[in-house]
Amino acid sequence: MLHMNQEESIPYQLRHRQEHRSIKVGEARAFRFAVSWKTYVFVLVLLLGAVFFYLRYKNPANVVSTQILHTDAADFKTWQPDELGKLKLRAAVATAVKDLNLAVRYQKKGWISNPELFNEAPVKFQLVRTGAPIVARFELSMKDPNTYLLKHGKGAAAEFEFNRIYTTEIGSWMITRMPAYAAYDGQTIIIDVQNPELVTEKLFIGLLSEMDTNNPGFTQFSVKDPVQSRGEAFLNKVISQLNTSLAEERATKAAIDIKQLDQQLLAFDDKVDSLQAELNALSRTARDSEQSPAATNYLKLARESEVARNEIAFKRSALEGLTRYLKQDLLTVLPPSSAALADPKLDALLRQLIALQSQSQQLLQSHLRTDPAFKPLVQQTAKIRTLMTQQIGSIAATLQKRSAVVEASDVRAAGMLQLMAPMEQKLVLLKRKQLNYENQYAFLLKRKEEILLKQAAQKT
Repeated sequence: MLHMNQEESIPYQLRHRQEHRSIKVGEARAFRFAVSWKTYVFVLVLLLGAVFFYLRYKNPANVVSTQILHTDAADFKTWQPDELGKLKLRAAVATAVKDLNLAVRYQKKGWISNPELFNEAPVKFQLVRTGAPIVARFELSMKDPNTYLLKHGKGAAAEFEFNRIYTTEIGSWMITRMPAYAAYDGQTIIIDVQNPELVTEKLFIGLLSEMDTNNPGFTQFSVKDPVQSRGEAFLNKVISQLNTSLAEERATKAAIDIKQLDQQLLAFDDKVDSLQAELNALSRTARDSEQSPAATNYLKLARESEVARNEIAFKRSALEGLTRYLKQDLLTVLPPSSAALADPKLDALLRQLIALQSQSQQLLQSHLRTDPAFKPLVQQTAKIRTLMTQQIGSIAATLQKRSAVVEASDVRAAGMLQLMAPMEQKLVLLKRKQLNYENQYAFLLKRKEEILLKQAAQKT
């Protein structure tokens, strides 16, 4: 059981079982009808032949499983078997295939069966550049520490050098020696090379077909593999990549929010300096004069109004930024900050967009933007655009109602202002502006502290 924090990563545990296979041999009474020893020998040869072919072609498969817990981390669920979840899962599988070099499999050539090699392979086949569709089988035997003999198909074996790049119809490739090289002296190693995308698709479909989501508390993934260590390494890598993607999405979203909040906080330096200059322009008598009851009541009502007004103004500004953003290419442009809104639904949708952008960048490394592989990403982006538009409309309607209440309060405050002397009105209005700035600064600072505290909690 790997120790991982549930807030930051997806907890899981690997376990395996061997897939049961058996050969059913008829009971002894089946031979009662043998009329001679020749019949007995013939049947025995048939049975031995069946055993031979079973051992030759039916390697037992280990079933390795892992469970992903569906724990709520604030407003975000770790992994869900929805369309976006499947896109992220496929990307994780593609990373596992690439990092573990699962498109290449190694076997030690034997008389009856060819045992598979994973971590113990004496050589490593690296495809440097892809050429024609990749489906190739090589037979390799070591000649000396620097060279090897390689047979491809029905052709004769040819001599090659380790650590040197060669180009054939499948592309450019290189074979290097591994630490286990010496233990396989005189042995023949079978190297099967396949198209990484086809391997990725096969493993991805296999995970989905074996996926168990009956329990709402977790999703179980299983993979069948003749080599237990390879199955475990594959699932470990998949879960690790899902965790990495999750951490990157959160970090990107937090960086966007913090950057915009810092910019807004810095803008207050000029505002505060301007306000202080206006206060200094008043006479000391005006600044030190005692407030009338009307001024006290006015500032009390003004403080409440400014708190609500500033929150509405920040949220409207954020909504305007998001509305402009939705008119752009959502797969290539990072979203603006939604920190001022503090809306879990919008935050989740924006993180999904960040995840889709990450998948898009990964695909662009091996596909053109016009490739059909981008179609699911485009579809999910369109769906998120619609959901965000609806959520923005809902928030805007709520803000409109709250704004009407604040305006009504301002009308009442304006009546109190008329009861004051001109000099007191000027001083009170400056104090109201001061209250406004203090509240705006406190609002932004609170949002930034919330993001930083959430980041710290996820890293512990």
